[in-house]
Amino acid sequence: MCSADACPVLSGRAAGAADAALGHFPASIGASYRAHSAGYLYFSYPGGLCLPGVNLLILLLAINYQNNLAYAVCFMLGAVFLVSILHTYACLSGVVIETGRCDPVFVGEDIGFTYQLQAADRRVNQITLAIHDADLRSVAIEAGETVRLTLFRQAQQRGWDEAGALYVESRYPLGLFRAWSWASLQNRCLVYPKPLQAKLPPPLSPAAAEGGRPVGSRLSGTDAFQGLDDYQPGIP
Repeated sequence: MCSADACPVLSGRAAGAADAALGHFPASIGASYRAHSAGYLYFSYPGGLCLPGVNLLILLLAINYQNNLAYAVCFMLGAVFLVSILHTYACLSGVVIETGRCDPVFVGEDIGFTYQLQAADRRVNQITLAIHDADLRSVAIEAGETVRLTLFRQAQQRGWDEAGALYVESRYPLGLFRAWSWASLQNRCLVYPKPLQAKLPPPLSPAAAEGGRPVGSRLSGTDAFQGLDDYQPGIP
């Protein structure tokens, strides 16, 4: 089990294992995913763990001193705690995530994996996305609105770079709980080999060759061929 604050973004061998083991999410061939509810729900440290302890302490004080105000505070905090569970769990419900366009890059440059998020019938106050080796990014979505979110990570090798499993998280409304899921979307980017750093070619030499013609000079009718020497016997 991962820690409550750390993002459980997969790395290395675990990333490939998660892509193959995401049985609770549809492996979207059309690169689209609709969240129905959170896959997991955990306490968010320290708020999610401290509030029950503080509430228990207030309850003990209320019982000991028979203080009605302490009882009211205790019951109110308990109600907020329980209602927060329902709101956090339902926050991801109904969110549609689709993959967007990914422009080719060179090795060493940042790949921008684009995702389009849409809330069909209600406002999503906070949703967070992340992929392997990329930072968490959060966004709010209005009802019926489509939001585009780009996650960046550095290209390590040439070829097709797969984004891998998409981490979806929400801590709305109070941050007491963290609801998160994994979505398997086919989002990849083409990475070209890193171009070599080469100096510009030197200018054409004005030295005279046979016939008094400078090397690389232009002859009539040969505009498309510049910088070529005359044929020399014995030179391949």
